[in-house]
Amino acid sequence: MPGAGTRRARLSAGCAALVVSCALGHGPRAASAQDLHARSGILQDYNLTAWTEREGLRAPRVMALAQTVDGYLWFGTTAGVIRFDGTTFTPWEAIGTTPLPAARVAGLWPVGDGSFWVGYQSGTVVHVSGTRATPQPAISDATGGYVNSLIADSTGTVWVAARSGLLRVREGQVTRIAADAGIPDGPVLNAYEDRRGVLWISSNTGIFMRQPGGARFEPVRPIIASVWGSSSAARTLATARASSRASS
Repeated sequence: MPGAGTRRARLSAGCAALVVSCALGHGPRAASAQDLHARSGILQDYNLTAWTEREGLRAPRVMALAQTVDGYLWFGTTAGVIRFDGTTFTPWEAIGTTPLPAARVAGLWPVGDGSFWVGYQSGTVVHVSGTRATPQPAISDATGGYVNSLIADSTGTVWVAARSGLLRVREGQVTRIAADAGIPDGPVLNAYEDRRGVLWISSNTGIFMRQPGGARFEPVRPIIASVWGSSSAARTLATARASSRASS
């Protein structure tokens, strides 16, 4: 079995193509990496390879991906979690000593100890360490039955963007961030921490940011039309990310 350094080197060469394949998998009609190259000329300086069910990726769509410190890539798909070592796709059921749901994944997030978090669109949240998957019922019960995304920030705090709102998980305690902390009631779509430690949140009502160590979120810009369930959410959060990079 290849070591962590070998896996990271092998995977870095294919990462761009994998990301392209993931993005393409979200569309109503999945196109190949070659189709994307022909239409737009994107990634002209890279060799593009598409992995599909024929190569062992046994899932119709990839919804999220993460790389853990041991070099493995983990894919959150419409049929559960799959590991990739640069050559072989391995479903969780062939790895784990405890089960994971074979259901649509909304988000994956790695942490520094080699473990990672999984959020499912059904609202279930699980922490995975080694071959053991540990359900987090206190978090799952607070999601309102739907997870959009999740992250772990630089302090180790987990943030879950859910139908019920924004959830903070710190030292095992689950807290829903209320309106008096600057996040309006209602579903939260996405969360992101930039290099400065600023936390960005997108929702139906706008984009909000919290400075490192701050107690409140502040609005950044309004979203005139609802972005629930649309790609506008990704675009608006990407705008916030670009603004943060430009000012750093």
